[in-house]
Amino acid sequence: DALIVGLDTERSHAAGALHLEGDYLVPGLVELHTDNMEKHFVPRPGVQWPSMAAVMAHDTQIAAAGITTVFDSLS
Repeated sequence: DALIVGLDTERSHAAGALHLEGDYLVPGLVELHTDNMEKHFVPRPGVQWPSMAAVMAHDTQIAAAGITTVFDSLS
């Protein structure tokens, strides 16, 4: 019923299981409002960055922060 019914403290013996060495596994974060994309296209007044490079830099920065979904607000 979509509930966690238990936590095991021992190593899993299931095929394909990952041992996280004490790290936590969390779902991806959702950024509900940001204007971060604009800053990649125009990093400072008078400077225009190539579109593909700007998008790749933005996505790399966002993914490194654990964010998997972005609702970007452009002005």
